[in-house]
Amino acid sequence: GSAWASSAAAAGGAWEFVSKTTITTSTATVEFTGLVANKDYMLSIVGHLPATDNVWRFCRLGVTGPSWRTSNYLTKTENMIGTSNSNDEQIYNMFDAYTGQGNATDENGVTTVTLYDPANASTDTYYSYNYGVANSSNATTVGLGFGHYTTSEAHTAIQFKYSSGNIVEGVFRLYSRTII
Repeated sequence: GSAWASSAAAAGGAWEFVSKTTITTSTATVEFTGLVANKDYMLSIVGHLPATDNVWRFCRLGVTGPSWRTSNYLTKTENMIGTSNSNDEQIYNMFDAYTGQGNATDENGVTTVTLYDPANASTDTYYSYNYGVANSSNATTVGLGFGHYTTSEAHTAIQFKYSSGNIVEGVFRLYSRTII
């Protein structure tokens, strides 16, 4: 007999692909809707680039409609630019606003956001994220953060945009996992 037993993967807990949006033509926002309760979600963004120089990344939650939430976030970010560190707190979106992202060819960014059961109307929506971008001087900025939306409501959508101008490049993938 074999020393290794074969078994099926346990139900739930693994990330599963939901949807992908590839930006090749300038667009204002990337939005994913239809989030359901009892699932965590991960938004993976590779190569995002703004049309406008020195703009900030925004990630917001939405409720039915969607209607985008622009306040009540309790977000804390730790940033590192070169050899200096800083921290930042926000109430109007899930990301920091410490440094803007550049729009030159080599200033694309990479961002990952994890949402913990956002469509559960009985709990606050918790989230964590990490990112790397180049600012308008082509200096690399990396950061990580966490927080929560301070009002319990069913967030069934997520939106990514810049503080001004459009998104000109990027691959946006949404994944989900069943909460076990």
